[in-house]
Amino acid sequence: MRTSIILITVVAIVALAYAATRTTSSPEPEPPVAGSPTPSQAGSAQADRCILTISGARYDVTDYLNQHPGGRSRIIPFCGKDATEAFRTQGGGGSHSGIARETLEQYRLP
Repeated sequence: MRTSIILITVVAIVALAYAATRTTSSPEPEPPVAGSPTPSQAGSAQADRCILTISGARYDVTDYLNQHPGGRSRIIPFCGKDATEAFRTQGGGGSHSGIARETLEQYRLP
């Protein structure tokens, strides 16, 4: 009987130790995914820029993200991507105004 109790105790300790290592170890970080919520720059190691393409022209809209009337979350999915259709259709909800088009031109890259 005593041997059984010792064996059960040892098994329980090993199980607890194994569980503790499984819950406290950090998983390997996943590589960044294009279009993730973090602004990114296509073809660059800089992760703090949001450059997107509209109708073949590239725009660095990083400084505009917090000014966008629909919120930065409407633009961030297109960082590092072609946003032509999203801009043309205002994300599927209409079309952008002339003022929006003029504002966009301020961020056009050479």
